[in-house]
Amino acid sequence: MRDFLINISKNEIAAHQERLKYCGITNITSCFDEDVQKKLKEEANSIFNMRSKRKDFISTHTHTPRNMFTVSEVDITNTSRIIKEFYYSSDLLGLLSEMAMEKVNFLPWTGERYVINGLVNNKDTHGWHWDDYAYALVFIAECPPRGAGGEVECVSNTNWIKSNPNIRHIVNTRPVQSYYFEPGSFYFMKSDTTLHRVSNIDQPYQRLSIAMSYCNQADLSKDMDHLTVYDLYG
Repeated sequence: MRDFLINISKNEIAAHQERLKYCGITNITSCFDEDVQKKLKEEANSIFNMRSKRKDFISTHTHTPRNMFTVSEVDITNTSRIIKEFYYSSDLLGLLSEMAMEKVNFLPWTGERYVINGLVNNKDTHGWHWDDYAYALVFIAECPPRGAGGEVECVSNTNWIKSNPNIRHIVNTRPVQSYYFEPGSFYFMKSDTTLHRVSNIDQPYQRLSIAMSYCNQADLSKDMDHLTVYDLYG
């Protein structure tokens, strides 16, 4: 798993830096070889079929819906080889740090380093939210065709005020950008300052993803309550 990264130019790195800064999200699929895409897809499907649990609730932090299946970090750790190796790659961490233009770290908290999310029913959705930690790397194992839901919708450079998230006002007054990622794609997100959701899917399709969280130096001194993560993954 040490050779899954493809060398990319300084100009490509600079383009990712620019998109991450202004859009909050960038497609970094071209950084990875097809073999790791295949292995992650196979393992994500296998673990999801064995370990997924249904979640249907309104988030108390953002007042937005979660209607989906999830697999916790614990269940992945107990059954995975490829996902764990991929997450803990020092080469990958170096690449993400270059794109973020700051030191990116593995998460200090076991609970959200890597999870699997699945939207499999008509109108399943992963509602509007921010993440606790600064960065997310997401791999899309399965996704509906373009136009059938499952797009990532974002409002970049926004702040999560937990006492008053005011999401409706943000999405009604700020431009919402929509991004479609086909199966096998990777995207990197500044997830604590990018309000985002996954749009509802249409049957008979499903959207299956591995979400990997990373933190910056500032996160290491923050007091995180992780309540939303407990709701989603236990």
